[in-house]
Amino acid sequence: MARVGEILKALGVIPSQSTSTNIIKAMVGVYLTDWKCALDLGRQLSNITWRNSMGVPFSDIVMIEISQSYPQNGPFGRCMYEPLDGFEREEKEIIESIKSKIDKRTSDDLIKLASSTYPMIINGNGVGLDLVRLAQIYKRDFLSRREKATA
Repeated sequence: MARVGEILKALGVIPSQSTSTNIIKAMVGVYLTDWKCALDLGRQLSNITWRNSMGVPFSDIVMIEISQSYPQNGPFGRCMYEPLDGFEREEKEIIESIKSKIDKRTSDDLIKLASSTYPMIINGNGVGLDLVRLAQIYKRDFLSRREKATA
């Protein structure tokens, strides 16, 4: 599993200024990457245990990584981006997909996007999110119904 810092760097979302927009982009970016990996690969990219925090995915690990890294990332609020070396092809594709989805979004848009995911919808505030198990349930119960309905 990738370290959170590697994922943040690959997404280009390690904020060099601790603004709420930068923190939300980092948190949502890693969450969406983990959720997409759970759906497509049957595993998370990180080892984070996510939880629903008032409708927003949250991880102490991501917050710690942000707080430890942002003073080192250059001036003027720029986010540093690192190549995707060290990731498998499927992981790179997922990271690039998520990066393009979050790149130009506002904080409100990012929160709406994350809160519209299946794990966030079905779990209450403070509840831990087992993304791999929830991806299995989602694919079994909802995607199969949608495929049957369109057949």
